Amino acid sequence: MTVDEDGENITICIEDNGPGIPESKRDTLFHHETRHDDNHGLGLTLTQTLINNYGGTVDVPETGADGTVFKLTLPRATETCSVDGTTIAAD
Repeated sequence: MTVDEDGENITICIEDNGPGIPESKRDTLFHHETRHDDNHGLGLTLTQTLINNYGGTVDVPETGADGTVFKLTLPRATETCSVDGTTIAAD
């Protein structure tokens, strides 16, 4: 897993070493109505929904026999918030 930031976005890349995602399954990978096998649940659908709700994106820039990379991009926070009485300011 890697985390990178630029002035406007935070990008998280998560890489596995599995068998990759077949071309026939990539278009429906994030659709909760489509189950590809017993190992495919709601995780990717929920991840995409949450990331999209915060103005971000989820992509699969690489997949193949050596594994898959999931890329999550979120806009940097622009406001401050308070958590348990502690103020957290955006950089």
